[in-house]
Amino acid sequence: MAGHVFVTQSDVLQLHCDAWLLPGDAALGVTAGFRGAGGEAWAHDLARWHRRDRALPQGWGDDGIRVLPLATDADRPPVPRPFLVNVGGWEGTPIDWYMAGVHQFCEAVATSVEAQVTKRPVPLIAVPLVGTGAGGGIDKKGDIIRALLMTLYNATCAHDLDFVVVARTATAHAAVRHARHQLASATPSIDPWLELDGRLVCLADDLARRARSGHLVLFLGAGVRMGAGRPSWDGLLDGLAREAGMDADQLTALGKLHATDRARIIEMRLAAHGIDLGARICAQLVSTRYALAHSLLATLPVTEVVTLNYDRLLELAAEATGHPVAVLPYQPSTGRDRWLLKMHGRVQHPDDIVLTREDYLRYADRRAALSGIVQALLITRHMLFVGFSLIDDNFQRIVDDVRKALGGAEVSGEAPQRFGTALTLDHKPLLAELWRDSVRTAGVTGSGEAPPGSGDAARRLDIVLDRVLAEATRGTVPLLDERYDGILTDQEKQIRTLLTAVQGADDEVRRSPAWQPVARLLRELGAPDYKPDHARDGRCVVTPTRPSASGAAAEASGGRYASAMTRSRARVARQSAAARCPPTAMPCAWQARSRLRPDRPVAGRCAARQAA
Repeated sequence: MAGHVFVTQSDVLQLHCDAWLLPGDAALGVTAGFRGAGGEAWAHDLARWHRRDRALPQGWGDDGIRVLPLATDADRPPVPRPFLVNVGGWEGTPIDWYMAGVHQFCEAVATSVEAQVTKRPVPLIAVPLVGTGAGGGIDKKGDIIRALLMTLYNATCAHDLDFVVVARTATAHAAVRHARHQLASATPSIDPWLELDGRLVCLADDLARRARSGHLVLFLGAGVRMGAGRPSWDGLLDGLAREAGMDADQLTALGKLHATDRARIIEMRLAAHGIDLGARICAQLVSTRYALAHSLLATLPVTEVVTLNYDRLLELAAEATGHPVAVLPYQPSTGRDRWLLKMHGRVQHPDDIVLTREDYLRYADRRAALSGIVQALLITRHMLFVGFSLIDDNFQRIVDDVRKALGGAEVSGEAPQRFGTALTLDHKPLLAELWRDSVRTAGVTGSGEAPPGSGDAARRLDIVLDRVLAEATRGTVPLLDERYDGILTDQEKQIRTLLTAVQGADDEVRRSPAWQPVARLLRELGAPDYKPDHARDGRCVVTPTRPSASGAAAEASGGRYASAMTRSRARVARQSAAARCPPTAMPCAWQARSRLRPDRPVAGRCAARQAA
């Protein structure tokens, strides 16, 4: 199976994967952004290595072994395993040296990591943008990104692995996606969408077009959370039924009931033991790691999302993009540019979640306003259903009201209006027939294919979402940030030259209200941030500033904006950061470095990526 290279904007610490690359240096230092995970087992293991409680591998250093697998807690369910990789260089460090470390990492995970966490057909490996922050390569991000993608594609040639490149900022995310497109255009042997047939490519491109135009909204079902290792609705009820003491015969009989009636029986059995069903369900759905699908969906240019899920996974994924959602009806949407409507409640309010038939029967009385929001979206937008079977009773009532409201179109002879697209794991001809006038149903496996296992189909669905995101964000390129020159074409550099005059606008021009949309466009194209300042006359003036240390740190997954300094200033910054770390904490990054990295070419690259 040919591997796939996904691209998303996320936090590698929160992404549900099988293994991930932890950027470090030869002194076992890690960047500041990773020290927040110090309570995990791997962090304690790293501290033991740093204290030299155990000997480092023979040959560890800049020129030899540069990958150190870290231990996770064997007594708990499997969690993503980090591999510390020595990628801490200086300004001027050759790009091939960084890629040699990434290559060693790919070889290490290929021989030691299985899909025990994600349960995917092939392991999912998360890789941040190494070397682009405190690692020394901040001024050549474009070249590093291009080389990183090529290294990962070479690894998919040799091994059955999926990679996800994780960018922390919108600018870095746009750069990686643009670089992947440029690399595929220039390298015939690389086809990012090899696993998708023409039907799925056209479907993804249509959904992307709707997202770009602002007409796409999302409706997420329980299938999405399963990618994060959370149970399905049926699996959740089965586990709770066993907890309630039901034997095998009772479980069989229970399975013949409607889901809402099963929930009511389990609720009564648990209540007899003093256990609240809502609280137990919420406790089982608490998680800090979201699925790849959550991340891809949260990164889409979509401002309105509806879900029946109680968990916080999409909220966490949205926070990682820097654009958190307002959760309706619990939070006002004021001050946030997108919202998430939770129709059936949330884990923070166990008494409020919709579970049993009684909850469904009383839904219209308690939540009529929420149904009205969904009805309006169905009429005015195109709704993309992901992980949703279209059989929920409340949703059926909402759709029926919409059909009645749109009935005039059929009377006038106009074609029925389809208000959405449902992505399913396999082709469902009867479901397609049932919803043909209202929803376009599209299985990621076609009608002529033998349906693959659910893991294969779920992986293909992720690839479809990756394509939707790639096309929806096409054209967003960091033209005005010279650090990304390595991914720009000559024509794109010419466009930047034309925009230089606009960037040089004086203060009087920037005071104009007409400047504000121009400033937003310049930011989208990677220009230095434009922050409001106060002029002498008291009016707001927009002045350009260099990226802040915190912003650059986020982009490098916690690295500091250090390598653009002189070496002496960088050393002072590192020593200052080290002084803020308690002695027992994980060490700060890049301390005790004293020379440039040697040029070390990447070994084992394949000349062309083989087809599946």
